Amino acid sequence: MHAKIVDLSKPIQYNAGDPWFMKVKIKHKSHKKSHWLIRLALGLPARLFPKNWTGWADDKITGMGLHATTHIDAPWHFGPVVEGKPAKTIDQIPLEWCYGEGIVIDCSHKEDFVAITIDDLKNDLDKNGISIKPGNIVLIRTDRDKLMGTPDFPNKGTGMSREATEWLIDKGVKVMESISGDGICR
Repeated sequence: MHAKIVDLSKPIQYNAGDPWFMKVKIKHKSHKKSHWLIRLALGLPARLFPKNWTGWADDKITGMGLHATTHIDAPWHFGPVVEGKPAKTIDQIPLEWCYGEGIVIDCSHKEDFVAITIDDLKNDLDKNGISIKPGNIVLIRTDRDKLMGTPDFPNKGTGMSREATEWLIDKGVKVMESISGDGICR
């Protein structure tokens, strides 16, 4: 069996249409500035560097909110307690939660602000002859990514209903992700 790896990463870039909390700022430091910074910060003598060395360029990314990039929401994002225990923070998420067998459920037909229901999930699964197995990663296709970089991005789209989310959890899903939105893991 061959595994197909799908890259769902969102580029780290400045988009003028993004709301303030999603704006990414990228500052490029020139080779000349980095040259002195590296030598002085590390206390390295000039003789260790090649003649006419201009230094390494450096980039600094700031002002980047979680929703500006590809991310997964840790259980702690939704509440401090899960099943009577402290919810996991992002640094406590095991890496194995982030890869595995996945399925896609197409909910791109949903209108803006209309929640995705259990029936929506079941209908697409039945239509495509797909079944959910415990441990699956479920990707919910909404096509909202087409709005990235536009003023409409934070103001349009759909999301999962509580009932649909709980239904997937009860099926043993380990991670669910809106292909262009937030990831939920339990």
